[in-house]
Amino acid sequence: MMSLPAGLIKNSYHTGGTVSGRNYTGGLVGMLNGSLENSYAAATVSAAAYSNIGGLAGGVGAAGSVTNCYATGSVTGSTNVGRLIGSDSKADGASQTNCGVFKTSGGNPSGDIGNYPEALVDNRADGVNQFYSMTYGVYQESSPGEGDQWDFGNVWVIRNGIEYPTLYWQHHVWLGTGGGNNWSTAANWSKGTVPGANDIVVFNADGNGHDSHIEGSVFAGTVDCVFIGSGYTNANAITQAADLTIDYDYYQAGGAFSEGASINIAGMFSVTGTATFVSGANTVTVEGASAKYIVDGVGNVTWSTDSTLKIISDVTGQTLPSGETYYNIELGRVSGTGTTVYNIGSTVNGNWTIDANTTVNMTADVTVAGESKNNGHKRHIGNSGL
Repeated sequence: MMSLPAGLIKNSYHTGGTVSGRNYTGGLVGMLNGSLENSYAAATVSAAAYSNIGGLAGGVGAAGSVTNCYATGSVTGSTNVGRLIGSDSKADGASQTNCGVFKTSGGNPSGDIGNYPEALVDNRADGVNQFYSMTYGVYQESSPGEGDQWDFGNVWVIRNGIEYPTLYWQHHVWLGTGGGNNWSTAANWSKGTVPGANDIVVFNADGNGHDSHIEGSVFAGTVDCVFIGSGYTNANAITQAADLTIDYDYYQAGGAFSEGASINIAGMFSVTGTATFVSGANTVTVEGASAKYIVDGVGNVTWSTDSTLKIISDVTGQTLPSGETYYNIELGRVSGTGTTVYNIGSTVNGNWTIDANTTVNMTADVTVAGESKNNGHKRHIGNSGL
């Protein structure tokens, strides 16, 4: 723990163990009179006999500010004990903007801001899933709070419902400076190793000017998540020549991805902003209980001849962009009970398959050039060109 009389702390964190001290003890910062941005603390904070104790900062002075930060963990003190800040010199905890807390049952906090127990930070969560929904609202096509201002891909990354946000530099960041543009070149990655099944892969401004090529000479074909931030501009191309399995989420807000082999995604497939994704004559499978297909609108994704989009999910009410053109498409449900509802108003130039326990609401005319296959109980509602 440190104190900051002035200046800036950003993109920093502290996790694990117990932070102990006296007055003005915090999980990351003691007394803050500067700016703290894009940082977090996930630790137990204990100063039972002392005042101004916070999960992130013990105290924030008149010149201090806390932006896009969060804290988790038990906090214990005597007076002015806060989940985020122990004592804020600004009325009603006004030093914090767009911050978050995990409302742990441990310790004895009087509120999110210790000396203003009635003041609430923007994102308050009882658990990982709720925190995910708040901080990653845009990704889930909802805006439950101000958390969608967090810059995922460029600053933060998160695994859906698994853990709290972490900073991009904690993971495998594409630099492309190791000679050539292959994923299998260890020196092209910030950690100096080729990413594997437990690793999160990040593309952002650190890799600008360096295209990337997915091939399997050393890369084993499986990663945990892929985050392509808006900072990795569309002048940069990611090409794929080997099958890719993503155990959680694929998030793309920048860059140009060209699919050249199959992709299997167990979580979210999200292509938004200026990002472009062009399929090859392969299959993109988005399959899992919490899997979701999120595309901003027509133009972000191009489905090529002989391509197949397969969405198998228990998340109901998903809407595919109206007016999008697909080649082959299959919609279904993971669980054998219940029903998944999809909303679609598009053109299908190949075959259309609807699996069991699946309902499709047609929001506009749907034209299918090939076969329409109904593999179980389902129904169509609305306009149809079938």
